[in-house]
Amino acid sequence: MVMNIFKKIGKTAALAAAGLMISGTLAMAGGDSVKADTENGITIFLAGDSTVCDWDAIRGEGYYEPQAGWGQMLYRYFDDTVTVKNGAISGYSSKTFYQGCVAKNDYVKHLEELLKTAEEGDYLLVQFGHNDSSKPTEEQLVTRPDIAERHVEPEEFKEWLLKYVVDARAKGVTPVLVTPCGRYSVSNGKFVSNFTGYVEAMKEVAAENDVILVDLDAKSRAYYNEVGEEGAKSIFLFCEAGMYDSYYKDGAQDKTHFQKFGAIQLARMVAEGLKEAGATGLVERMKDNVERPETAPATPTNIEVLVDKGTMFTFTWDEVEGADLYTVYRVVTMNNGKELISVAKQTEENKCVFSDLDKDKEHTFYVVSKNMSGESEESERVTRGSAEGTTTKKKVNNMTVASDEGGGLADILPFIGIGAAVVVVVAVVVSVVIVVSKKKKGE
Repeated sequence: MVMNIFKKIGKTAALAAAGLMISGTLAMAGGDSVKADTENGITIFLAGDSTVCDWDAIRGEGYYEPQAGWGQMLYRYFDDTVTVKNGAISGYSSKTFYQGCVAKNDYVKHLEELLKTAEEGDYLLVQFGHNDSSKPTEEQLVTRPDIAERHVEPEEFKEWLLKYVVDARAKGVTPVLVTPCGRYSVSNGKFVSNFTGYVEAMKEVAAENDVILVDLDAKSRAYYNEVGEEGAKSIFLFCEAGMYDSYYKDGAQDKTHFQKFGAIQLARMVAEGLKEAGATGLVERMKDNVERPETAPATPTNIEVLVDKGTMFTFTWDEVEGADLYTVYRVVTMNNGKELISVAKQTEENKCVFSDLDKDKEHTFYVVSKNMSGESEESERVTRGSAEGTTTKKKVNNMTVASDEGGGLADILPFIGIGAAVVVVVAVVVSVVIVVSKKKKGE
């Protein structure tokens, strides 16, 4: 009987272990999803720098909140027959990505590594220029030798780009050159390019070798000019101190990198450029959301609390058509009655999860949906009280108000799952001890 139980538990444990191994492998690979399990599934491989890379994969989701690269948002514009494998690395240029960086003790040929699983019909998108163009100062020659190593002039840049084109085509992969996205760089009231020589070099390589080109430099700057200097701050990594409990808790005024909202818009421009260039193998797999929205999205409604337990607090709202992102705001009422409002989270899902709220304090939130054309009005507010089970929703904008006393099935489901997992682990350990003990007695 014990052996039968052991067999059953062993099978369950093996399945669980397999799941952990798979999830661990994906995490090490930068959070890439498994390739679409369809006969016509393809992969888009990304080679690039910090404006492209997946920041959630570096130190875990939330660590660099709200920073994101456009590469981690590209999946949004394709159907489930497309897998995006983001190989972009922060701080690398076309040169160091291709051959490694001795100054960082990195001898990996990252393009070769990235394309190991590539198959005929796949695509390789290449965006460099930011780090290629950076020249080291006298001090950096000593303190940052990697900057000197990664720097290349425009003519040499062309030579490195050609290597990407040749290597991709050797594997039956279609190369796409993407000009470096614009920075928050303004002159005479207009956003200007910091990479003119490199943009032209990339255009020349594309023209001379019949390669698809997406001019993200021009597209991004046109968008920045549409929204203006102040509006562009919601695209780039501008945030005030205290807005996020993350690496950027002290605030940021980063003129190169993007917030999640900006990364989503840059990714849309890349998809848009692919469509305009007639990349047929990708166009037929694109979703309708590639088209730029004509109006701002509607206000999020029907906020519903799912979990209100201890430090955990989770609430959802109805998905808003046309929304690219939802911003969850935290409201703190001062003794004088004034409200202090800050950003609590930016999320692509119509769901907000908090796992570390102070359970002895009151917390009030509301949600705003946003897209390329603007943002909605504030949603109704949801307040998590200072004691468990005191969640309330306040009437705002003439919406119907509901309340939740807490303590329902939704509150305890996560803990039921954890308890079951603990029971399985304990049973496996006990069974193994029994088997080993019997084996030793028989020796």
